Amino acid sequence: MPATGRKAWTVAQWLFAAALIWYAVRSLGGQWDEVGAGLRGLRPDWALVGAATALTFVAYALLIEGWRRLIAGADERLAWRDASIIWLAGNLGKYVPGKVWSIVAMSGMAAARGVSPAVAAGSSVVMQIVTIAAGAAVVVASGGAIPGGPLAAILLVVVIVGALLALPAVIPRVLTLAGNRAESVKVPPRGTLWLTIVVAAAAWVLLSLGFMLFVRAMLPEAAGGALAYVSAYTASYIAGFLAPFAPGGIGVREPALVIAMTQLGLASTADAAVIAVASRVWLTVIELVPGLIALGMHLSRRSTMSKPG
Repeated sequence: MPATGRKAWTVAQWLFAAALIWYAVRSLGGQWDEVGAGLRGLRPDWALVGAATALTFVAYALLIEGWRRLIAGADERLAWRDASIIWLAGNLGKYVPGKVWSIVAMSGMAAARGVSPAVAAGSSVVMQIVTIAAGAAVVVASGGAIPGGPLAAILLVVVIVGALLALPAVIPRVLTLAGNRAESVKVPPRGTLWLTIVVAAAAWVLLSLGFMLFVRAMLPEAAGGALAYVSAYTASYIAGFLAPFAPGGIGVREPALVIAMTQLGLASTADAAVIAVASRVWLTVIELVPGLIALGMHLSRRSTMSKPG
């Protein structure tokens, strides 16, 4: 992409994020006291929080396996345990501004286990593209509010599904255009890419259902069906991911979640803000704790390998 195009894309993302935050703040208006009271008054159902966490970890396992299959499709091998350590530790990079640190970290850790850094990085990029595209399809398919009504939603589903199915043909061309840097990157078979699409879509559904259980744990009276939660959670997560300046989507995902939950009738604006803050704390804990443990395991392994035999 030309420098002018990259600059325009960055500005567009900043404007989008600013609009989300402005809309959320405007919607909350004078309800800040109510939000604070709601947070103080939370009485979580810890059994439901545990179930929500378990579903989230199952979704993580699916994403890890999807990444590992992409690596295997490029004729490299990575054991499940090693892939889990790399993925969980590399995921800590999302909390650093910029969207490349996870890929850099995962490439380095994979190289230490004998995997080509080019394959590790290429597979990570492909996994992110597939995951975001599959998430967009999941949002539309689950009934997300689309300007233009049902016909526009149907057309958008067709476009997104078509784009997903075209990935196996598009990726080789993109790598070819990249020139010499892509020479060592092997494109996974079509079957592997399509399997990854299914895995990514299933992971979004599980993550969203985990979020729904978390909401019910915090607000037992919360309304709405499963599809609405799938739409709200996935859309807000993607919004946070696409903001280049927001580590972990902080400051963008929360306003997007408030807007989505309010528009889909899942909660009042104040309750949605309570959930946005509480879920941020919950998700950060269940990402950071396993990530730090995995990082410790990786560093311990490096230390052991560096000792003279």
